[in-house]
Amino acid sequence: MIIEQLLEASRDEIISIRRQLHSNPELSGEEFRTAATIRGILKGYGVTIQDFPIKNSVIGLIEGAKPGKTVMIRADIDALPIVEDTGLAYESMNKGACHACGHDIHTSVVLLVAKVLKQYQEELEGNVRFLFQPSEENAKGSKLMIDNGVLDLIPKTDEVFGIHTSPDMEVGKIGLINGVMSASYDNIHFTIKSHGGHGAYPHKTPDPIVAAGHLITQLQTVVSRVNPVMKPAVFTIGTIHGGSSANIIPTEVRMTGNLRAFDKENREGLIHGIKRIAEGIAISSACDILVEVEEGVPVLKNDHEVTRSFIRKVEPYIGEGNFVTMNEPRSGSDDFSCYLEHLPGCYFRIGTANDEPSTQLGLHHPKITFDEESIFIGASVLLEYLLSKTKEILPN
Repeated sequence: MIIEQLLEASRDEIISIRRQLHSNPELSGEEFRTAATIRGILKGYGVTIQDFPIKNSVIGLIEGAKPGKTVMIRADIDALPIVEDTGLAYESMNKGACHACGHDIHTSVVLLVAKVLKQYQEELEGNVRFLFQPSEENAKGSKLMIDNGVLDLIPKTDEVFGIHTSPDMEVGKIGLINGVMSASYDNIHFTIKSHGGHGAYPHKTPDPIVAAGHLITQLQTVVSRVNPVMKPAVFTIGTIHGGSSANIIPTEVRMTGNLRAFDKENREGLIHGIKRIAEGIAISSACDILVEVEEGVPVLKNDHEVTRSFIRKVEPYIGEGNFVTMNEPRSGSDDFSCYLEHLPGCYFRIGTANDEPSTQLGLHHPKITFDEESIFIGASVLLEYLLSKTKEILPN
């Protein structure tokens, strides 16, 4: 088909763009140079840039000549605070920042879709919006975009799509679930306070260190006893800070934990259980315990109708055995879920692994690499979905 020819004709250019992005990663909230690069590329393709107040984001728009729905495709553009250790010729030049989650792959996929789609603008039914979003890694980007009106842009968005690299699948495959794909997550902050004292006289002061120990132990029962047995959840204490000397009972201990769930009601129930346990420990230890919930992102749940439509159009195209129905959702999270609270849509994974062991490492690993062929697989399935009706009148 002519679409595959256009993808192939763009191979060298898109790989060059991807490597440029990979070499110049920027952390969450700092993606101004990345955004400027993307903006320049889209303008070169003739894609309209929609004005938006968040300057480290980019929003492109292709308006089809024929009526139809408006589909938005999200690519996250930020990097991780990791020192890359791949030895690639295009390794990160920004020490301490690294695209170890594949956001440079996501960005390249969406840029490639924009380039090819622009050439079908006169045949295109509806419109396609390209959202290049900052700050996914700290889970602030999607809310920032929504709060500033990305969902109110004209033409109004009808559907939203998101993608993510997957080193668990070989290149050439895509995977999804028609339903819950990823967990919610929230950070929980605990502050345990006492008036402190001498380690030789523990009877004179409540001990926040001991209280912290009890709290850590009891919080494990949130999953084993508060959580319904058929609804998985994860709770992890990740940090604990307190004390300055072996013979001093400190005045304060601080801890942070991370909660992940796969159901909205269950998420709320678990947070209530965490607070209840902390209240009990506070009473028994005579310490003051403050619990603060830093709301993260909701459960990522694909819309049934949009996902069914995507599967119906894409599965025959990608070939038998290359469309993977994932067995279970991931306990990781993605702030793409915030868009799905407002719009029907679909989030899918693109395989990025090959025979090289470095492509099979976990996301966020400093040595992980990604098979660049995944860019063309991701772009081709999105184009297949977007142009499924248009292709009926296009030449082979």
